[in-house]
Amino acid sequence: MSGSISQVLRTQAFFGLSSSPRSVHNFKWWIEGGNYSFISSPSGKVFSLSTTNPEDVIKPLCHDIARFANSSLESITNIDSDPLFPKSNGWMSIRIYYSAFFAAHSLLRIFGESCSYLNSESVNAVNKTLRKQLPAGVPVKKGNYIIKFSKQFGGIQLDAHDIDSSHAGLWDCFYELLTNLENSISLTTLFTTEQKNDCVNFLSELKKRISRGNNKSFLSIVRNEINYNHAMNCWSSYQPEKRSDTNNIKLSSQKWIKTCSNELFSNSTKEKVDFTETCAIIISLMKDMLLELHAINKSSFLKYTTIPTLRKFIKV
Repeated sequence: MSGSISQVLRTQAFFGLSSSPRSVHNFKWWIEGGNYSFISSPSGKVFSLSTTNPEDVIKPLCHDIARFANSSLESITNIDSDPLFPKSNGWMSIRIYYSAFFAAHSLLRIFGESCSYLNSESVNAVNKTLRKQLPAGVPVKKGNYIIKFSKQFGGIQLDAHDIDSSHAGLWDCFYELLTNLENSISLTTLFTTEQKNDCVNFLSELKKRISRGNNKSFLSIVRNEINYNHAMNCWSSYQPEKRSDTNNIKLSSQKWIKTCSNELFSNSTKEKVDFTETCAIIISLMKDMLLELHAINKSSFLKYTTIPTLRKFIKV
């Protein structure tokens, strides 16, 4: 069951998602198809496109929403330590991180943004279309992009620019999304002041959590420390403590299944527990937003993609 925060945020979701049918094609397929127009000449890693066929791009967007959501839900399943190494929580933490990473990807797309890697195959197809329309245009380069969708009269505009690496760049974009949602919710007149404040406070606290230490890549930094440096006492062989954080991490990770609310935030001073809890709250937000979209139309793409996965955990 979704809560008041997702009900408020539902008004900010990109248009057309809840009425979109299931699609087998992703965004990569759409952009390689070339069924769009360049609004102006690109500058290598900045470009803008437009399409007069909104459904053609919304369906692949929905495909990717479900693809990332299912990856997130599968990753968070049965988070626990191995009985042979009860103090080891390295892989637990890494799985929780990737579940949140996939959830953030899904959430960005729900609100009309896509962090996408355009490889050589994709940019070759894009540049083929560019040469037909603007022969003197600077070719688009491969790399990581944030692509923002906006509804225009009679179609959709897509504005893209390059970002940093797939992880740091993703969290920068997610932080910016939370900021934009804060501003939009503050200005809306659709809800009571109490409802708006509750939602804005949630978004503000989540921003603080993902930017701990004034670095928007806090979650990615912790993942790197655990994964590559074997730090933070996550691995049993290097665990000096008599009691590890394993049980607290497990309990924090289970918060994703609860309704998204400000009550999910605790006052833990332990970095690993804070990390896990923040990841779980991001997953909880994704879950509630998917339930909101499904409630609007129970026959949309979600019926055949993510809802069957969610039913393995909760009653839908």
